[in-house]
Amino acid sequence: MYESAAILYANWWKKRSVVFIRGGSMPEFVQRWPRWTHFVFSKANLILVPHEFLRAELSALGLRVDGIIPNFIELEKYKFRERSRLAPRFLYLRGMHSIYNPAMAVRAFALIQQQYPDASLTMAGVRAPILICVEHWCVICMCAMCISSGKFLRSRSQR
Repeated sequence: MYESAAILYANWWKKRSVVFIRGGSMPEFVQRWPRWTHFVFSKANLILVPHEFLRAELSALGLRVDGIIPNFIELEKYKFRERSRLAPRFLYLRGMHSIYNPAMAVRAFALIQQQYPDASLTMAGVRAPILICVEHWCVICMCAMCISSGKFLRSRSQR
């Protein structure tokens, strides 16, 4: 809602606005509120998304997407440090919606944890009904992890 106000205020004051849409739930939002989203986004000067999936989904719903700016990490900004004991830490920052397949992240992490028992997985994101399925996979895979809604918590193995 705040984003809509910012776009409309920018348009009102004749300022350029660049909208970067990151939410994977945006296609459902557009389907629920098509007139509002089309009206608001028609006021933006530039609409960007981080990947082709979101571009295709929003374009199919009739929204203009002007470009893709992918998420990336500049590896040269991080120093390599040799470790004598590996304890990989994974952070899953996605919604717990079925389109993101969070249960697959847990199953993949279980494979990693077989080789690196001290590995941990933290899942942070918006809770959804699929969360029960993810927690079930954690029990089956015996993963050391924690699921959080907007809070970062240590994995269960580190408590």
